[in-house]
Amino acid sequence: MGLPQERALVTGPAQGGPGLVDRNGHEPYRQYCTNGVRVTVSADPGVDALQRWDLMVAATPGADVAQLSPWAAVRRHAGFQPIFVMAEDAAGLIGGALVLYRRLPAFGGVGYLPYGPVLPDGASQDAAGNAVCAALTGLTDRGLRALFVQPPHGGDLVSQRLERLGFRSSSAGIAPAATLELDLSRPVDALHRALRSGTRGSIRQAAKRGVEVRAGTERDLPTVAELLSATAAHHRFSSLPLPYLRALYRHLAPDGYVKIFIAEHAGVPVAAQVVTCCGGVAKLRLVGMRRSTPAASGAAALLQWETIQWAKRNGHRWFDFGGIAPSAVDAIQAGPAGLADRVNGRDYFKASFGGRPVRYPQAVERFSGIFVRVGYDLAQRSDLGRRTLRRVRQFLRAGGAAR
Repeated sequence: MGLPQERALVTGPAQGGPGLVDRNGHEPYRQYCTNGVRVTVSADPGVDALQRWDLMVAATPGADVAQLSPWAAVRRHAGFQPIFVMAEDAAGLIGGALVLYRRLPAFGGVGYLPYGPVLPDGASQDAAGNAVCAALTGLTDRGLRALFVQPPHGGDLVSQRLERLGFRSSSAGIAPAATLELDLSRPVDALHRALRSGTRGSIRQAAKRGVEVRAGTERDLPTVAELLSATAAHHRFSSLPLPYLRALYRHLAPDGYVKIFIAEHAGVPVAAQVVTCCGGVAKLRLVGMRRSTPAASGAAALLQWETIQWAKRNGHRWFDFGGIAPSAVDAIQAGPAGLADRVNGRDYFKASFGGRPVRYPQAVERFSGIFVRVGYDLAQRSDLGRRTLRRVRQFLRAGGAAR
């Protein structure tokens, strides 16, 4: 099916001021009509619309918390602003996308759409996809210098639609391009048998040494921050600060969108992980471990296994291990023999729990004009440019200060 042309229905004052301007210098609140689908683009759609939005996202199988309005509130603490693209027909809300953007020094507004748009199954899915993709294309015509999109699992048509509208394939890496998914519909004993034998042994040994796993609360956030910092230092990347973790918990915990699990040995926390929950998927988001403790390695395996069992008991359909290197997909599919030599240690550990490797659809990107696109391409040809783009990628994924 060909992509229809979008037609502006309403242009009025901004709702909350998204910081994007049209060619007349006005901040737009816009609506578009495409084949009977009305698409609203706004920074602040209002309380009622956001409640309906969150209900739709949470009920869509496989949807990610990064498309929920509480996630937009979390990202405000890292300086990002939201743009909600909502599609409706006569029956109500049928899809949309939450785009997050921030102005980067000497560049301008950069937006990213992680694991979206959200397009629930139904008769209106195709029409909603066409309309939302058309509206996303317009964002780089009205203020954003660049927009990066990582469609969700099963969203290959999104990539194809956007490419026909002027996007191109992207290697920017604004979100993991591959992951491991564990099917939680199987009985617990079947999940246990699927563990690698060494992992089962680590779990047994940790339990024998007295390692225990418990659910965490907001009071545990300083401990979580400390453990995350230890892991960040070990792998040489920046850790999330405690104020950001507090914002994450306070915005997501009330509705059960985030959970904390902590492994302790003799009452001392040695490992922690933060899991987000949405669309029937429990997703590993953050991991921290104190490697100087002898019990740490076994504790990590026990912590993961207990978290998986919790996800199953609480009705989640899948457990997502939070991303792996794209190159690990083929290596894991080839079988366990020699796998440790073909993937990095983190992916090897994740694969030991028996999940299936999956690739997300092709990420895509669009720039506001040829000069911006050429400048971006040239930056990837120099060491300084590549280092800068890596910092921007980390900035988009985790927040913090952009330099």
